[in-house]
Amino acid sequence: MSRPEGTYRPSVSRLLKLVSQLDISKYYIDTEYILLDSKNTLPPQCNPKPKSNFKINHPQDDAVNSSRKSFPNRHQPADGPVTKKEEIVEFLNIPESTAEEFLELADRKNLKLSYNPHTKKIKTLMRRWIQSSCVNWVQDWVMNLRRLEQWDWGTISAAGEGELRLFAGEYANGITMPDCAVFISALDYPVITMEVAYTETYENLKKGARLLLEGTAGEISIAIPVKIVPLKPDETRVQSAFVQIYEYDSLWNEAIPRGGCKTLFPVPQNHARQKIEFSWRDILKTQLSQLQPVLEKPPPLFLDDLRKIINAYTDKHIRLRTRYANLSG
Repeated sequence: MSRPEGTYRPSVSRLLKLVSQLDISKYYIDTEYILLDSKNTLPPQCNPKPKSNFKINHPQDDAVNSSRKSFPNRHQPADGPVTKKEEIVEFLNIPESTAEEFLELADRKNLKLSYNPHTKKIKTLMRRWIQSSCVNWVQDWVMNLRRLEQWDWGTISAAGEGELRLFAGEYANGITMPDCAVFISALDYPVITMEVAYTETYENLKKGARLLLEGTAGEISIAIPVKIVPLKPDETRVQSAFVQIYEYDSLWNEAIPRGGCKTLFPVPQNHARQKIEFSWRDILKTQLSQLQPVLEKPPPLFLDDLRKIINAYTDKHIRLRTRYANLSG
């Protein structure tokens, strides 16, 4: 019997087992999109304290809204199998001292982590190839920008999955790990970040944009959320995805949308003209006068390039899913 969609990925139960290395017995967990059946129970190390709730979100087809069901004790099973699984685990009521332990775990196990000290919530996420591949889109753009301006690697670069400490407002002492960040050598913080959600909701993406822009008081100029709706078991191509741009409004000290959403999938008729444009101020900030770019404006990010990457890694995802299903027999 082949495994259900996605079960070749590291399971949430494995993640919870890893987390059992930490002293989290006094905290409780909000776990989204877990694969459960009538034989599953919560791991003993995740037994919530009295009056705490263990909650499971069942993903809808659009992966944007989800219903929520509560399990008051660890022995209560799900009411029937859940046919999809998500590798997102949220830990609630986590003080800053314990957040450091989670960060060490994330570093060792290649988990994406964010921590909001205001809500005392830690979220860990296991990345998929489809979302991790999108870093190539930004890295290729940065390489082209360096070539056009004849800048060396040290002037501007792009990197993925690194740790950022936040310092402003309600996000002070927070931690986040954007999927991709563009750095200018003389500046401490990245100037542009990208977050890609495959199984996370668009609402979480918007919160991530706020956290990055407001948590750095605008030292990050632009946040680019990319939302990809997960494949259904019988699908071999992404059916729905879009891109949104957020910028920092210094007057109101908040993140605001720049323009409307841009559709990636289904591919629109104007796809060849779809692009994201930046100003030099967006990219270079206080280094604009020092670097003095030759071009009147930076080259745009074309959405067709991102589509090619998503399609290529969707193919890899499907081949791996098929191969792992065959191995499991």
